[in-house]
Amino acid sequence: MIALAQALLVVTVSLIRFRTAITLFFVFSAFAPRSLGLLLGGGDFSLTFPRIAIPLVFVIYLASYISRKGYNIMKMSDAMMNGSFILIVVIGIYKIVATAVNDVNLLYAIESLIFTSVPFILLYLSSTRQLFNGVVSAFVLSCVIISVIVIVENIAKYPLHFYVANPVIFNTEIQSLVQTNRGYRVQAIFDNPLSLSEYLLYALPILFYAAITRHRNAKLFAFLSLAGLCVTGLMTGSRGFLIFGIGTSVAYLVFYNWRLFSKSSKIILLVSSAPIFLFSTVGAAMALMQKIEQSIGVVFYLISDATERSTASRALQYYEVFIMVKERPIFGYGVLQNFSNQLDQIHRIDSFYLRSALESGVPGFLLFLLFLLITWMAILSGNKMDNSKENRAFFAMSLSLLVAFMGAKFYLSMPTNNYIFYALLGLVLGRKRRMDLLKINAHPPHP
Repeated sequence: MIALAQALLVVTVSLIRFRTAITLFFVFSAFAPRSLGLLLGGGDFSLTFPRIAIPLVFVIYLASYISRKGYNIMKMSDAMMNGSFILIVVIGIYKIVATAVNDVNLLYAIESLIFTSVPFILLYLSSTRQLFNGVVSAFVLSCVIISVIVIVENIAKYPLHFYVANPVIFNTEIQSLVQTNRGYRVQAIFDNPLSLSEYLLYALPILFYAAITRHRNAKLFAFLSLAGLCVTGLMTGSRGFLIFGIGTSVAYLVFYNWRLFSKSSKIILLVSSAPIFLFSTVGAAMALMQKIEQSIGVVFYLISDATERSTASRALQYYEVFIMVKERPIFGYGVLQNFSNQLDQIHRIDSFYLRSALESGVPGFLLFLLFLLITWMAILSGNKMDNSKENRAFFAMSLSLLVAFMGAKFYLSMPTNNYIFYALLGLVLGRKRRMDLLKINAHPPHP
């Protein structure tokens, strides 16, 4: 159900006016209850409007105003891409300084900067030549580094040759590694076919783009990037990464090679996939009704009675974080902090805006908002340059993925949560399309 709504968003943006579709989406999600926000975004956000709608709607209309004024969009796209690249490094350095000032784990902050900067650096370099090789290399390199660190930290109790001579001990350590990295969550997913089928349906937005794109390299990138997400999920134990990677990779292979299947094979695939869609839709509808019922009762909550996962606790987070930031407005509290003592019963901060403000203070938070502004303006300007269905569908797909990750992930808080990678990917692809058009104009085909 979630993915069907995301796919519907992609189709809608491709068929009607771009700005109208996006505006309607954010206006509706802003005033919808928590369950509908979950349905539209794929992420758990009860306070949808302050998290994402305000800055993005502002960016949309600002980009529209700039385009009407007749500014050189091509030059602006280059400048904004350079600015976003510089800002990502500046934000990372500022977080390192904030962490050092607060005397917390400096090594973790440096690690976050490395993990976050490497993909963006490769994206920046690959935008001029060998685009997709650089993008895929970013995923592969991130997965390799994560895998090496996790393995070294968890099983390097003995020298490597000891494990070669004693494979039983190696297998035991691997099992321990999976358990310590929340492997039980992965097992729980496979034990629940309904949950597995819902994650399989996350493939629809990407499949829609893969179907309409004419670039073979783009199709190849989709598969390789999802394979990279799958590897990351296996090493971190994140069920979202794992199921999204496996499910989308399998569905992508079937969809991409659909013409190669015989009629009987197509019938078998459709019949076998029907229960997945049925159970997923029915189960999601039942969960939706339950969430709507819970949301109606949320208005009777008192903030003082907030529990860890209630909607009232999300509102309490904004108030408590505001008080905490007032105490340390310049450098915040640094990376890798446990705020449960300050927030009493609130053990986890779900909003990445709040997390950024706590970790790096007001300056770091403003830099982060500036980065979001520049990035989305660049993507929107690219859409203005090439108002094709492919460009709009890709933007809607990246928007869907971005919103889903915004629900629970923290920017520059954990090394693997580089969800804005998808947003910059849209910028790079838009730049590649522009370069292709420039080459065609410079060397037009002979009549």
